[in-house]
Amino acid sequence: MSSKGYDAVSVRDISKAAGVSEAALYKHFEGKEDMALYIFNGIISEYTARLTSWDSLAEELKPHFVMRKILSEGMERGEIPRQEVYFWITIYSGVMLQPLAQYPVLGCFS
Repeated sequence: MSSKGYDAVSVRDISKAAGVSEAALYKHFEGKEDMALYIFNGIISEYTARLTSWDSLAEELKPHFVMRKILSEGMERGEIPRQEVYFWITIYSGVMLQPLAQYPVLGCFS
C-alpha cells in the first residue's frame, strides 16, 4: 500500500508481497479497508505510546511548552493578534490542546 497507494493496490498485490494466499488474508481481514485500518491502528498505538513517555522529557522540550512560549512571545511583541491564537491552537492538534488549557496567560480558555 505504501508504494502504490491505497486505491492502486489490490488484496492480491498485498498477498503476493506478504508471501501468503489471498484466502489467508481474508481469514484475518474482511478486505483491504480492514487491513488498512489494522495498520493505521498500529501506527496510532505506537504514537500514543510515545506520547505517554513525554513525562520523562525536560519541560522545555515538551511540545505544549514550546507552543505556549511561541504564542506568548508572539502576543507580547504584538506579532500574533489574540484572535489568531484560536487558529494556531486549532491547528496545533487535539492531542496537544489539553495541556495548553492549563495556561491562563493565553487568555482564550477562561
